[in-house]
Amino acid sequence: MADVKLQQLAKSYGKNQVLRQIDLHIQNGEFMVFVGPSGCGKSTLLRMIAGLESIDEGELFIGGVRSNDIPPAQRGLAMVFQSYALYPHMTVFENMAFSLTLSKMSKAEIASTVERTAEALQITHLLERKPRDLSGGQRQRVAIGRAIVRQPSLFLFDEPLSNLDASLRVQMRIELSKMHRELQSTMIYVTHDQVEAMTLGQRIAVFNGGIIEQVGTPLTLYEHPANVFVAGFLGTPKMNLLAATVMDAERQGVLVQLADGCLLQIQVDGRSLRIGDHVTVGIRAEHIKLEDTTQTSTNRLQVDVNFVEHLGDSCIVYANFPGAENLFAAKFSAEIPQLRPSQKLTLYAAAEHCYAFDTTGNALPRLSALSAR
Repeated sequence: MADVKLQQLAKSYGKNQVLRQIDLHIQNGEFMVFVGPSGCGKSTLLRMIAGLESIDEGELFIGGVRSNDIPPAQRGLAMVFQSYALYPHMTVFENMAFSLTLSKMSKAEIASTVERTAEALQITHLLERKPRDLSGGQRQRVAIGRAIVRQPSLFLFDEPLSNLDASLRVQMRIELSKMHRELQSTMIYVTHDQVEAMTLGQRIAVFNGGIIEQVGTPLTLYEHPANVFVAGFLGTPKMNLLAATVMDAERQGVLVQLADGCLLQIQVDGRSLRIGDHVTVGIRAEHIKLEDTTQTSTNRLQVDVNFVEHLGDSCIVYANFPGAENLFAAKFSAEIPQLRPSQKLTLYAAAEHCYAFDTTGNALPRLSALSAR
């Protein structure tokens, strides 16, 4: 195993700065996921760790060794790409054994290693086939197997599941998690799919515009996003973000007014705010209720139903709401009454489930988080 330390790493292509002062420590045996929108720099950083891209500034340490100028083949890592990159003229066995053959391993050791890896990945029956005879999921397993046989100290995955259909993605996520538990190797996984990030990563680094916005466990990022970007990026559907004006602010909470005049009480520390300040309110779809059992005069939202997405065990209502950047989303159980487009609804959002972000986009401390310290 090997830990990976990134210290002030930067990368530019001409005048275009792709990565800016990246600092990150990936622990021995950790499954770290880089997630973010296209063009945010996550794949470039992975290629810099692999040695496929040069490092303009900063230092890279793999297993405690400065690796900026170490050739890729000597870094003790294996990389799995989005494209399977299998040799079409070779069988599955030959593809998996290729690197072992180059390392002068004996034929008996090669056979044993390949067969043991194939059994773990459930592709033993494919060893004599060629890539053209395999499905996409089978090819990706072969590509992963080819990396495993080398027994690297570090695995790098660059969007390896993006070419697979939905059901195969779920299956391969399970396989990758199982593989990590068994091998206990350090793994860095790049994806733009937040579901992959949330289900695979022990920790997640959220990238945006060449910087890391936040690093933490999936649950920490979901429940305590550091800023508007992280809040809006993680979650399906995305967090509802609403423009609001501060009406009252104190240590024990903030009262804001939304664009339609609705008053919303939010349990955040408002000492940094002043009356009249503009903030962004965040509410997740699953925290919206159809009924208010508290009978309070605040935290009620009047919306017009746009359309309803039925998911079997639940449904998502998308509605029009003044001040919302996108359609306002609310997630309910499947047992709710039938809803129609243009129907008016009164929704309720509890104060403890609302978020608030200041004018710079940074999250205000939630009282639940402060009391837990």
